[in-house]
Amino acid sequence: MLKRYIFFTVILAAFFSCSQKKTPEKNLLEKILQNRDGVVEQVMENPEKYRLQIIYTQIDRDSLNQPVFSTSSFRADEKEYFYPASTVKFPAASLALEKLNRLGTPHLNRDTPMFTDSAYSRQSAVYAD
Repeated sequence: MLKRYIFFTVILAAFFSCSQKKTPEKNLLEKILQNRDGVVEQVMENPEKYRLQIIYTQIDRDSLNQPVFSTSSFRADEKEYFYPASTVKFPAASLALEKLNRLGTPHLNRDTPMFTDSAYSRQSAVYAD
């Protein structure tokens, strides 16, 4: 639970801090990590204990509207496994909830079970939530 809170805090801070910028900001990750509250402070005081690793990529656009990627990391270590799936789960869940709210379909909400069928033999159908 603590790891999720920290992850969401860093992601949200990064999202809001870069969404208003038009030019890349150097050391953005360091600035975000310096802005600590109680739980983040606890983890940042002992990142080894919590195995905290952060890889952050900021996407900006140049004058030709081409993407420019700036990547920062904190305690990224090739010898230690980095689990990137959570970087997709939070934004995907947020977008799904936003879509549900916009649809306004009666009886369709965040508690509605999702069932997934398979399209071909290498996929697995999921009939239980």
